[in-house]
Amino acid sequence: MEYSFANLSQTDLKEVLLFNQDIWPAFLREADGGPATKLYEPLHSEFSGFQGALRVGTRLVAVINSIPLRWDGTRKDLPEGWNGALLKGFSERSDLSDTLCAIGVGIAPSVRGQGLSQRCLLEMKGLAQKNGLRRMIAPVRPTAKEEFPHLTMEEYLSKKTANGLLYDPWLRTHARLGAKILGVAESSVTARGTVDQWERWTGMSFPKSGRYAIPGGLVPVDIDIERNLGTYLEPNVWMEHPMS
Repeated sequence: MEYSFANLSQTDLKEVLLFNQDIWPAFLREADGGPATKLYEPLHSEFSGFQGALRVGTRLVAVINSIPLRWDGTRKDLPEGWNGALLKGFSERSDLSDTLCAIGVGIAPSVRGQGLSQRCLLEMKGLAQKNGLRRMIAPVRPTAKEEFPHLTMEEYLSKKTANGLLYDPWLRTHARLGAKILGVAESSVTARGTVDQWERWTGMSFPKSGRYAIPGGLVPVDIDIERNLGTYLEPNVWMEHPMS
């Protein structure tokens, strides 16, 4: 199949939001996740040059989202994950931005396993280079961590394949392009909702307070029946890509 890449604009937003329904768990799309939840849509108007799509003909098969920000290259200066990167990028909006931060790569289920995730990362790196940015970083969401929700992220990162590679396939994709792990973003994404909302999002029942592993969750959700509140605090993995 022949794929074409182009920047996304505000006019593509409705199509992208529908596309995302097949890509991300409902609790990541709909939950109250703090200010960053309200900033996803403005990416397509205020940072349209850093959003892109792969298509087969007119069919949307992959979406990339990213945002420029300032980063001095140290672990200490990294944002606190995905939410923090969006907040930092929108608060700065500066010509002094020197780093592109990946916000997301979404691949349609029908075309997964065809190398498009690597293609998307290369296209994102091209956007960084085109805009004169010196670095590219990503709060990576390990796709297979869902299989081990009760492991800490550090424990999960210690898992290796028989060949000694990182166990997680999405982390391996980044690593194959030369990306290095900088550390764990412990509070990368926060999602909150009522117990009823969590039951709708997950298709599960939560009869009592506790920690529950959920479909699509990298870690369990904390359910508090008395407060009628479910809180999901997701860790991600900070990685830095070489620009050469």
